[in-house]
Amino acid sequence: MDFFYLLGLILVLTLVSFTVLLLINDSDIGTFLAERFGKDPGTVFKGKVVWLTGASSGIGESIATELAKCGAKIILSARRKEELERVRSNCLKINPLLREKDVLVLPLDMVDL
Repeated sequence: MDFFYLLGLILVLTLVSFTVLLLINDSDIGTFLAERFGKDPGTVFKGKVVWLTGASSGIGESIATELAKCGAKIILSARRKEELERVRSNCLKINPLLREKDVLVLPLDMVDL
């Protein structure tokens, strides 16, 4: 009988803790736990090579700047080469430790197919 009492107690405590988590966070539980207890992106992406497509604006540009802050080597791809060059220069300004060869621009214009 003590085993079932302990099992029930663990189940109740788990349900109470998840209920408290739902009440105090403003996102889903997975995102909340990853934010609180996950790995720091600065250590995960430092020195890694990341290839971003659609990096000339919007979410791709934002991800490129965040990766530059982390010290990742970045390959930027999109159709607009001028915009990619702008994003590249922003990434190099954000992290002065990045060298010119750490941020590569690779335009992907497939008009002639």
